[in-house]
Amino acid sequence: MNKGPDTEKSKEKYSGRAPLRQALAITAAQPEREDRSYSEEMSNCATKFEAISQDVVMMGAMGMICSFRDIYTRG
Repeated sequence: MNKGPDTEKSKEKYSGRAPLRQALAITAAQPEREDRSYSEEMSNCATKFEAISQDVVMMGAMGMICSFRDIYTRG
């Protein structure tokens, strides 16, 4: 089945672009991998930051409790 008069010409014309398309596909896929690893790293950082901030809040709360206890037991 011939779709048009230029079918063979267009095949010859665009056949050289397959390596270019493959190279573009590889190049386009690389930032996704970098973004994925970056997002995983940021997720890990956020998890660590959340744990550290919870520890800091707990230390602050314990410090306030201890200072109030000292104030009330002294006076």
